Amino acid sequence: MWTLAIAIALVGIAQVASAALRGGVGLWLSNPGAAHLRSDATFTLPAQIGPWQRGGETDKSAAQPEIAGRRYQTWAYQSAGLTAIVAIDYPFAGHNDLALRYRNAGWVIAQQAANPSRPDPRAGEFTIVQATRLHEWGYLCYASLDETGQWTQLPKASLAGQLQERLTHLGRPGANAATHQIQLWVQTLSPLDAASQEQLIQLFLGTRDLLAPQVIAQQEGRQ
Repeated sequence: MWTLAIAIALVGIAQVASAALRGGVGLWLSNPGAAHLRSDATFTLPAQIGPWQRGGETDKSAAQPEIAGRRYQTWAYQSAGLTAIVAIDYPFAGHNDLALRYRNAGWVIAQQAANPSRPDPRAGEFTIVQATRLHEWGYLCYASLDETGQWTQLPKASLAGQLQERLTHLGRPGANAATHQIQLWVQTLSPLDAASQEQLIQLFLGTRDLLAPQVIAQQEGRQ
């Protein structure tokens, strides 16, 4: 038993060392496996979700979301004077720290609630972020879906913790599988009240429900 454990540990150390030589442990932690989503995959959302009507051109919007995936689609929804940008981008390895990208874009993260407790059974794993930048406010909801249809667990905060998780799952099926990120972003000139923020969350959960099965249905080998 001890011999086997030592051998597994040595394999893990060798992989870390190899990854470091190729560009660092951070690269190894963030490098996704091959995505099984078809290259011609496309996603659709309805013209209306609750009180939200689809409209506007996201590529001309001043409130652009931060997109990190190699592939993405965006939609704009409007309600009560607000424009919410919904996006799906991929692939990633595990749960992507999207709040970090907004911080790097100059936003100050005022509040961040990871996996908030909600009575809604659809909630699953997701993150809510409130941010400020000069005289602007930003509201973000995001989550990561793996190719089995599961919302990914939030990662350890530290690089050491992420490395430990990766070594723990080393060799298991899907340890470096691709994930798909869904986000909702709203940028305003004044803070939103609690009721408006709840409407954003409901729109986010609604779009997640619609996009998640499309991810599963468009994987290679599925009709």
